[in-house]
Amino acid sequence: MTPSDLERVEVPPEPLADALGEFIDQTFPDTSVPVPVYLQTAQLCQRAAVDRYLASLPARVDVLDIGAAQGIFSRVLFDSRPFEHFTATWVDRDASAMDTGLRAAPFGAHVKRVPADLEDERWARMIRDEAFDCALIGLLHHHIGSSTYTRIIDVVIGQKLRSRGRLVAVELGAGLYQDGAPLQVVIDSISESIPDTIASFEPTIVGTQVTVPALNREFRIEYVCFAIDAVAVGR
Repeated sequence: MTPSDLERVEVPPEPLADALGEFIDQTFPDTSVPVPVYLQTAQLCQRAAVDRYLASLPARVDVLDIGAAQGIFSRVLFDSRPFEHFTATWVDRDASAMDTGLRAAPFGAHVKRVPADLEDERWARMIRDEAFDCALIGLLHHHIGSSTYTRIIDVVIGQKLRSRGRLVAVELGAGLYQDGAPLQVVIDSISESIPDTIASFEPTIVGTQVTVPALNREFRIEYVCFAIDAVAVGR
């Protein structure tokens, strides 16, 4: 599949959030994109993915956040609508990041932290089976090996989700790194990481844009999003 074959969603442009302005001088290696711009575009895309793929979640929801870090994806979901009950299980090797997110999350009292390396298959034993209404994967693919990503999806949709559960992923597409992989290469790499048991894989490209008045610049970053249902593997 090529980018032109896929559905595109454009998120309305936003100015950089005031709370992020003090970090405007921080950039990632090999890119001129400020860290807060990346963080804001990622959250814009995550909210678009939540609205697109998780609109029918029950009022009482149990969430599995894979590679959670500070639990931003879970917090985006929590902020998307009122829930009667919201619990989250965060899995990440960075316990310090999860601790920071725990203090910031309004549902922190209902978060289970699972410090674990996703490259080590034993992480799956630390989490109950068929216990989650949805699973979130945010910005993980470019950090781990393709075979590991495949195993994670297999475990989540085959073991951890309830029968009507859904996995939603948001992955970095193009625009962050000046010499980064073209969008086509990213799409091919993600597609090759999807388990063979999934008959249909139809990702969406989400375009985001943040304006930084202090720099008189606009930054555009694209993401690749997709959803896979537990029923897709015959559960």
